[in-house]
Amino acid sequence: MLSNGDALIVVDPCPFYARGGGQEPDTGSLTVSASDCEAPRTLTVKHAVALPNGQAAALCVDAQHTELQVGQPVVAAIDMQRRNGCAVHHTATHLLHAALRQVMGDTVTQAGSLVRPDSLRFDFTSTALSDDQLREVERLVNRFALVSTPVNVTHTTLEAAKEQGAMALFTEKYQADNVRMVRVSNVSVELCSGTHLRTTRGVFPFQITSEGSVGAGTRRIDAVAGVAASKWLQQQFAYAQNAAHILNAKQLSKLCDAVHRLNDTNKTLRSDAAKWLRVAAVNAQTVATHATTLGSVPTAIHILAPESSAPHTSDARLVAERACHLRDTQPQNAHVVIQDTHIALAVNPISFSDVQAGALLRELLKKLPGKGGGQGVLAQGRLKSAVTDIHMLPL
Repeated sequence: MLSNGDALIVVDPCPFYARGGGQEPDTGSLTVSASDCEAPRTLTVKHAVALPNGQAAALCVDAQHTELQVGQPVVAAIDMQRRNGCAVHHTATHLLHAALRQVMGDTVTQAGSLVRPDSLRFDFTSTALSDDQLREVERLVNRFALVSTPVNVTHTTLEAAKEQGAMALFTEKYQADNVRMVRVSNVSVELCSGTHLRTTRGVFPFQITSEGSVGAGTRRIDAVAGVAASKWLQQQFAYAQNAAHILNAKQLSKLCDAVHRLNDTNKTLRSDAAKWLRVAAVNAQTVATHATTLGSVPTAIHILAPESSAPHTSDARLVAERACHLRDTQPQNAHVVIQDTHIALAVNPISFSDVQAGALLRELLKKLPGKGGGQGVLAQGRLKSAVTDIHMLPL
């Protein structure tokens, strides 16, 4: 018994697959026989864990009130939907490995994997794959699947398996006199203890959902296969249909055109907004200006009218744009612009080539509580309290 009320129950023979080789373990139930006056009790198996002696222990929930005896018969039931999902994605992992070696070369080696009922993750050593190479890997796996090649499992010695070209993970430990070899005709042969399909047909359709780097020289592919892939593709189709509806594209084939039009419109609107922001910055109403020095740099501090007087502009962007305008038109000073709690500081790089705006702002924020930073010619920040008049500055 465990402290949380679960129990580790060893059953022999054990039909549950324990975690190993990157595959998630089986779940299911154990039905415990009872006495004449009690009904049988069913315990939920959370997962199976491998014991050092090679047996498997089923981790059961809420077993503290069930009296169990050594040799007591139980009925074990595996969650076959989960088991089949793992089998699909484990066989798909082998086919993916083979396809990668065909496309990227025999230098591709497995660096790790995770097999779930609804997806797979495969880490491997390789350079980055192009989009065309990824599509070719997908095409090969789907072709392997559609041939419906038998998946054969045999037990042999480690030496005999190597002679037959079986691939193995260098991180795994194998018994020299008894290893389990999984062969898919002339496509793949690997040492593997996981569950697999009887034929490759169940892997179709196969879809790569992501590919990227997880370290120097190591790539990762996430993929779905079989029923899980069908569900994933249906979901992607629904997303595309919704996007087409939103963008008023009557056919999915026109969706990209609609996105391009939206992007062009967005660029135009952003450009127009930037122009109007510059106009607003030039014409921003200053309620007070104060001349001072920051270090040895002559500085002008400008307080803008509160945001409510310009409700259609973004105050942070307006403050920064106003500071840049003053920097360019009055280069003899550094310029600090404040509106409410937003602050920006700009310096002209020609007039002050050895001055960093970020350093000046940090110096100012020692007297004026707030946070901010930046480099070069522009720095921005946020004050703890709004400033609406020059007399509110501790200068």
